[in-house]
Amino acid sequence: MSVYIHNCSTISVLDSFEQGILNALDSNSRKLIEPEYRQFIPPALLRRMSKVIRLGVTPGLKMPESNHVKGIIVGTGVGCFDNSIQFSKKYIHGQEGLLSPTDFIQSTDNTIAGQLGLILKNNGYNITWTHKGIAFENALIDAMLLCNEENCTVLVGGVDEHISLFELEHSTHDKWTGEGSSFFILGTQRTNARAKIEACETLAIDNNIENTVNLFLESNKLNKPEIILYGNSFLSATEIPVSVMGINVFNYSAVCGLYLTNPAFAVHLATDIISNQQEAAKHNFTANSILVVNNFNDTDCGFIYLSKP
Repeated sequence: MSVYIHNCSTISVLDSFEQGILNALDSNSRKLIEPEYRQFIPPALLRRMSKVIRLGVTPGLKMPESNHVKGIIVGTGVGCFDNSIQFSKKYIHGQEGLLSPTDFIQSTDNTIAGQLGLILKNNGYNITWTHKGIAFENALIDAMLLCNEENCTVLVGGVDEHISLFELEHSTHDKWTGEGSSFFILGTQRTNARAKIEACETLAIDNNIENTVNLFLESNKLNKPEIILYGNSFLSATEIPVSVMGINVFNYSAVCGLYLTNPAFAVHLATDIISNQQEAAKHNFTANSILVVNNFNDTDCGFIYLSKP
């Protein structure tokens, strides 16, 4: 089961919304670089949207193909967590009195997918996967199934905002909390595709990461990738290796920060590398096959294998 990536859009700590990730690799500020939301979201709606909803909705709306998808699928680790806290505080301090319905609506994890459906006037398949650090992988598997079953295009993405509760007590150069939103247009047609997703799977982490990587490759009958994009979606005690199975490793979470759906960021980066070999060569990233490895809390691992279409 495979699908093709036809377009992608990311808001991150890089200037990636306008340039793409590969072209913006040197612009890391560790602070979210937000676009002008009013260009994409109607003002009346924008005023009522919290940060995470704006963050999640905008990349999907930027891509013109979103108007013709048959499904909208969102993966999020903690969804509208800050909104849930604010709603709970108002509920407690208000002594269970009358509350604004907006506060409740914005506290639910499926608000992002729902808003995308409403704005795009899309009444097709609409679902949110909230599965901690492997939420995006589960959303992607669902999207790949839908694409192949219905022979259609699907909008899928991963989004999580910065949560102060998760702030690292001692940040390092490669371990710090981040936030971001990455969305993709997936389809079964190869024409004009930027990259191909060969397989996506989640596995329990073996004591030896090479064994786990090898198990994924063998079970999906895949060749060794030319590059591995390896990152943590949550604080991990295990250091990311320099190489795995003799394959060079790039720590993508050191660029985007630790947040539960950051493998979506890595998939966009992999797509840019595969589809823009000239620019990729400037960063020593030349590759036609890339494996994204996401380590969540040293317990679960997400694998996404991409190749040239």
